[in-house]
Amino acid sequence: MASIITGLTTAQIAALTTAEIDGLTTEDIAAFTTTQIGALTTVQIPVITTANIAEFSTAQIAAFKALQIPAFTTGQIEALTTAQAAALTASQIINFTTAQVAAFETVDFAALSTAAVALLTNAQLAAITTAQAGALTAGQVAALGASKILNLQTEDFASLSTTAVAGLTTAQAAALTSTQITAMTTAQVQALETADVEKLSTGAIGSLSTAQVVALTTGQAAALTSAQVAKLTTTQLAALDAADFGALSTATIAALSTAQIAALSNAQLAELTGAQAAKLTSAQLTKLTTDQLGALTSSAIAGISTIAL
Repeated sequence: MASIITGLTTAQIAALTTAEIDGLTTEDIAAFTTTQIGALTTVQIPVITTANIAEFSTAQIAAFKALQIPAFTTGQIEALTTAQAAALTASQIINFTTAQVAAFETVDFAALSTAAVALLTNAQLAAITTAQAGALTAGQVAALGASKILNLQTEDFASLSTTAVAGLTTAQAAALTSTQITAMTTAQVQALETADVEKLSTGAIGSLSTAQVVALTTGQAAALTSAQVAKLTTTQLAALDAADFGALSTATIAALSTAQIAALSNAQLAELTGAQAAKLTSAQLTKLTTDQLGALTSSAIAGISTIAL
């Protein structure tokens, strides 16, 4: 049997009563052309059953006009399939209300195209749930850009997967606030690319907890700049794993304050190479206790410049 939709003009589609829309069968849904989809009114759309919503093809979903989008109920948004969510266009996404955005199933939210995610408004980003934030892919996170990453709520940023954190661009890393950094788990901190660690602001570095400092990898420690390390408190620096301390660049070692030098543990000092020790200044060396000097390896001792002494 042919669907009642077949052959109807756009004017006739728009004239269908809400009762008729509610009574549509799956065959009727399949019969809608993309042109007919565009003729549905904002009064008709909310009465489409959730079961029928899931029956629309991806092409039909993509055919809904931007002005029709706000008419969808949150229940209908929840009923979307993953394939339908992936078919949503960027122009459709920006017309979703904050309540609609929050209604997406996490698996569907993760399916949104990077082009669509890139156009999420600040209000929409602020409305996403922690579960949705946790479902964001590395590509989606990167698509947010440096400005929009700041609009993620602190708890949402802390919910990002380690894979998503690894997807941050250097521009995004440079834009991260101290509040966002503080909210990161140690696993997230470890997931930061070394290029991103190098771009973190000195304020962000200074906000690291001792647990986060301990979590830094050797590669990340090696990427720290002199300016970043200068912002570490003596407590933070003392928390740096000995092997990580040994990975600091010679320029960074040379820039350590006398207070930082005095706070170093014997285990950290034992990691100093000859090249690093050669960069120590006389002012730094005078802050080392006899016990600390005793922790230096023969290579480090040999590296100490006679000029520095």
